Amino acid sequence: MYPVALKNYFLSIMLALICSGVSAEIFLFSPGNQFYGCLDCEESDKNSICNRYGKFGSLYQSSSIWNGNGIGNVGRRDSPFSDMGIGLKMADTKGNFKGNLSISDKGDKEYSQSLKVIWGANRENYSAVRNGFCSLIEKMNDKKN
Repeated sequence: MYPVALKNYFLSIMLALICSGVSAEIFLFSPGNQFYGCLDCEESDKNSICNRYGKFGSLYQSSSIWNGNGIGNVGRRDSPFSDMGIGLKMADTKGNFKGNLSISDKGDKEYSQSLKVIWGANRENYSAVRNGFCSLIEKMNDKKN
């Protein structure tokens, strides 16, 4: 699955996030293992992709999937919005691979399919896509609790 060094890298990031009070289960990483936020943590969390004022949820930060000039650029292979790309890796708190967040056919069934539908309805309106996807994430989290 993952080499030991990569698994240790994930575990060190997860430990740091857990110690900082993040209550999430799914984290996003580039193919090069750069951290791009948590998918299912509370919107107010500084690492949330749904925190519009945070590094990973802002429309203006290059580290946000919602920035069309940053990681969210449709021309990037690692962008979740690339029709031909692989998107971002999703990993749980133990570093286990959970699929890719991508609107391409390489995406997982749960999150990616929802993102694809919302993207299709709001093509390239990153703000509307973020709002729709984050509302869905919030509902999914409510069902878990």
